[in-house]
Formats: sequence, C-alpha cells, structure tokens
Amino acid sequence: MSTPPGGVFAMLATSPEAMRRVSKLGAFARFGTSLPDLPREAAIYVTACREQFAAEVRIHGETAKRLGGDDALLDHLANGAFDQVPDRVQQAAIFAHTLATTGAVDQPVFDAARAAFGDRGVVDLAVTVGYYVLLARLNRVFAPE
Repeated sequence: MSTPPGGVFAMLATSPEAMRRVSKLGAFARFGTSLPDLPREAAIYVTACREQFAAEVRIHGETAKRLGGDDALLDHLANGAFDQVPDRVQQAAIFAHTLATTGAVDQPVFDAARAAFGDRGVVDLAVTVGYYVLLARLNRVFAPE
C-alpha cells in the first residue's frame, strides 16, 4: 500500500470522524490523565518498545529524559528490568508491558497499579496503553516502518 506523507495520521485524515475520535483519545492519553508525568511516559515508552513502534519509542524516550529520566532508565524499561526503576515508574511499566504483551493484566499487577495510582489512575493507565497499542497497530497497517 502506498501511504501519503504523514503516515498513520495522514491515512486517518481520509476518515474525518475516525481522525477526530482517535486524536481526542490521544490528547487525553498524553495530556488529560491523572497519571504523574514520568510514570505515564514510562508506560508509553514500554508500550512503544513492546509494539516495536520506533517513532513513538524515540518521541517518548526523549520526553522521559526531559522529565528527569536518563539513558539507564530507558535501557531498563526497554529491556524489562523493571526492578531497576523507581516505584510508580515500575508499576506503570509492569502494567504497560503486561497489557501490551498479553492483552490483560493479572490481579497482582492490577493491584500494584491501583495502589500506586488509585482507581482513576489505573483506568487512565489502561486507556493510555490501549491508545498506543492502537496507534502502533494502525501504523503497521498504514505506514509500516
């Protein structure tokens, strides 16, 4: 398939209602959740790594660094060494990895995320991971890397 410049969002623009809805969910995932910034970015980064979505890995790795993360943190997140990262980042990363890998989370993972972020936070975390899984998979359809 030949895709226009702009990749997945250019293709979504051919369906204005889909573009509107996906963009609105993306804005929420990036700017509207109750999650603290670094754990949110860690969850996105882990999801992008798991989905092998290079553009999002780069973008959210850079964002995590601006928020105080470093290369060691990103390396731990990318390689699943979650026991080497700070609390809250750890719970977000484990939740994201588990959900992106299996499509579900087990009770201990859910409970740890809930303890770290509360009821609203665990919902926001699941929605954020789901959005980036959706984006990665649309990218594989419309703009394979």
